[in-house]
Amino acid sequence: MQKIDWSMVLSSEDVNECVESFYRIVKDIVATNTALTRKLRTQYPTWFSKPLLQYECEMQREIKALDINKGAGPDGLPSLQINTIGDELINPLHVKQELFLMPGKWHTSYLFINMVTNVVVPITDR
Repeated sequence: MQKIDWSMVLSSEDVNECVESFYRIVKDIVATNTALTRKLRTQYPTWFSKPLLQYECEMQREIKALDINKGAGPDGLPSLQINTIGDELINPLHVKQELFLMPGKWHTSYLFINMVTNVVVPITDR
């Protein structure tokens, strides 16, 4: 608004024309500089959808429910380590699962899997 030369804009003799010019400029500025949606108070990026957040919560519950006395799976990570660093693993695990599910191709170590809701849990004893 500081860049607008108001003396030039409001130089008309007609008061109605000056008021209309003023409001037209102000409305244009508001329309171009106001966000259409309010900013959400969340720690997640805007592209995170509700199903994705629910999926991550479900995955977090499954990771925390792992029996820490079990040995390592086909990936070589013991359950205790997965349980300890589970929060940091959620994003990479989600990306990994999407890579598997999109083309329908699986890593050779995941020949037998168990689908627990949406979370892939490898079964190694078959």
